[in-house]
Amino acid sequence: MSELTVRSMTEMELNQWYSGLVRAYADEQVAAGEDVVRRHGIAALELNMFGDNDRARRLYQSSGYRVVTQQMRKTLTGEAR
Repeated sequence: MSELTVRSMTEMELNQWYSGLVRAYADEQVAAGEDVVRRHGIAALELNMFGDNDRARRLYQSSGYRVVTQQMRKTLTGEAR
């Protein structure tokens, strides 16, 4: 009988593995969505995302999307002058 070696993954390793898996799935989903749009004769695709969503921004930029507009907001506090 052969001896099995058991190794536990650290939380960091597990998170990195899971993030890579999620990223690969997200890349596939973006590409699949683009294919559907292309089949309908649409030449460009735009999307909106929250400005502080760095993970989504990296995903879309790596898929070839570029920023064409930006919107900024400031929450007003206190009383009017």
